[in-house]
Amino acid sequence: MGMFLSKDPFEGVMTRSGSRNGYGYVDGNPVNYTDPSGKCIWDFCILELFVAGAVVAGVTAFAYDSIVTQYAVEHREWDQIDWGRSASIGLAFGVGGGIIAGVCSFLIAHCAAAGATLGKNFLISAGLGFASSFGRYAVASNPVMSNAYHQNWAKTEGPRYMLEQTVSWGAYGTIFAGLAGLPGQWGAVAKIGLGVLGVGYGVASFWQPTVEWYEHGVDWVTAYDYLIATGFVLAGRKAYKEGVTQWGRPKAPRVALASVVETPTSAEPVPEPVVEIPGVPTQHESTVIRTASGQTLAEIDTIEAETFYRTMSKADAEIFLKTGKMPPGSETFVSPTKSFSQGYDGELFEIKVKPGTLSQLEEIGVRNAAREHPLGNLPLVQKGWKAINAFFKVEGDQMNIGLGNGSALDIFNSSIQHFLRIKK
Repeated sequence: MGMFLSKDPFEGVMTRSGSRNGYGYVDGNPVNYTDPSGKCIWDFCILELFVAGAVVAGVTAFAYDSIVTQYAVEHREWDQIDWGRSASIGLAFGVGGGIIAGVCSFLIAHCAAAGATLGKNFLISAGLGFASSFGRYAVASNPVMSNAYHQNWAKTEGPRYMLEQTVSWGAYGTIFAGLAGLPGQWGAVAKIGLGVLGVGYGVASFWQPTVEWYEHGVDWVTAYDYLIATGFVLAGRKAYKEGVTQWGRPKAPRVALASVVETPTSAEPVPEPVVEIPGVPTQHESTVIRTASGQTLAEIDTIEAETFYRTMSKADAEIFLKTGKMPPGSETFVSPTKSFSQGYDGELFEIKVKPGTLSQLEEIGVRNAAREHPLGNLPLVQKGWKAINAFFKVEGDQMNIGLGNGSALDIFNSSIQHFLRIKK
């Protein structure tokens, strides 16, 4: 099954939803992966990420010194470039990058996700840099769209400019994406700082096309430069707002929101145990957590699990029973109370997920516009939430959670400890 009998003390990382399952072994794929240390899904994770970090950092430093510094900035011809100097710089940065990557893999204990993220961010950033610079070069090369000044620039500086932008965007973008991806308050601070930097750089970028307009006249290249500068401002503004929102989200467990706690009551023995983790009892005592306004948030039981309920169709129930993963519905809502879910036609399941799942969902949460919403710090729900958000929807005297069909559902499914069918 690829499961442990006891809970893993390592809580996993957000980039791989399978790693969040405290009882899972190698993301449920023991055929392809092993985990002798209990800290990552490959045998030599630190060594692998060391190599990945060394290659990315070394190649980037080598290319930057030879192409950007010597060829573009110092205006050397190809036969004049000091390749030995570039190789030495690349080697130094490669060793440093490998050490940093290896240490990071030891700390985060998930080298495969980190290495993949590093490479992905570099390729995306470099691709954006190339697309942006190539767009300017293409417009400037067109005599219909550009004046004589920009046409001359395209002939003399265009290719060099594209190389510089591609390499520099790749390097800086990888660093910035890594900082923005930090969890908790560190990630919030990074996003706020990068947002301010992006807005400042975008505003400063309006200066060059304005000067060229004044000295050489306006053309489509001028408009293109203004468009790119505006893009930096908007991207910086978006990062800043995300950072402020992330900073304002509470880190305390969900129990901290409760002001009314019901007296624990013994649950009835379930008639049909379907999937159980060894050592986890099927009978338990539960505590219902409510907000000050009486809205039910979750049911916490003595086996340290969070309990939710969902009624689903027979077809979905069969998939759930076979795979252990709840299939997506139209919005895939789960409820913290059995009484609410019993009002729907279908097969009713009691689902227990590991503690902290509710907090993970809140990290990507959105809400409806209900008055005095207990999670009023979350942004309002928008179109497209199903793929990336968990929807905290106040309905009557409780709050149900829409898991959609993407990230939230992955988090929930990877956190399931066991589930029970309590009504056919």
